[in-house]
Amino acid sequence: MSLNREQMNAVIEAAKTRFFKVDECVEILTNHRHYNLPLCSSPARRPIGSGAIFLYNAIAEWYVDGYSWKIHGPGECTSIMIQGVGHLVCVTNEHKMGFQRRGYWLEQQPHIVLVQYLAEANLELETMALSAKVNGKLGAMLKTLHKAEYELNACWKENFASARAVGELKEHLARSKEEVAKLKSDLARKDDEARSAAKAHEASLKEVKLRLAEKHKELARVREELGAREQQLAKFREDFLEAARSMVCAITSWNAHAAPGAMHART
Repeated sequence: MSLNREQMNAVIEAAKTRFFKVDECVEILTNHRHYNLPLCSSPARRPIGSGAIFLYNAIAEWYVDGYSWKIHGPGECTSIMIQGVGHLVCVTNEHKMGFQRRGYWLEQQPHIVLVQYLAEANLELETMALSAKVNGKLGAMLKTLHKAEYELNACWKENFASARAVGELKEHLARSKEEVAKLKSDLARKDDEARSAAKAHEASLKEVKLRLAEKHKELARVREELGAREQQLAKFREDFLEAARSMVCAITSWNAHAAPGAMHART
């Protein structure tokens, strides 16, 4: 028999209303580590409620649990032969009101014991369990109440004996309140100053942004003027070059006409 975690949780939940089956006992005893079932080293003390389950190691005297069973000690013993596993030992104890306890272990593995408590569904047993639980809580509450009463009386005595210290404490508390009020006032003043400084800084920053925007506009205008000047300079260069080429052509033409006359005059 091999179960996953969810199936094992379902088996443990079902054990609140019925006893374990043989294969379920074998699975828990042999594979308890796989299901992360802890081993107890000391016996439970009067476990209340049907379906309580414990897994003990060999050190724990699991049958010493505070109940008065009809059969004391481990109880009536039954051995079941399981093929491939060995003998499964089951011991049973019964309470006078139908409350039962069963312990299971394998003969070849006696140091691991599975113990299950199960009760018949009757009102009297539930009333007994509830009564025991309520009585335990009431006892604890009474102890707590007596302790609180004792501490209160001691506190009153100490307060009456140290009235001067209480007065000094009140004066110190009053001074502390004054200091706190002063600190709050200073903090409010500094907060107002910080807000005023922040507003002034914000206004200054806004003015700087406006000036920066104007500078950007002026820079754009200068760039436009510079572009226009560059265009005028380029046109001037073209006109100058054209005039220079015309002058060179005129000089060349004049030289060509003047050269034959000069040669005739020399002759």
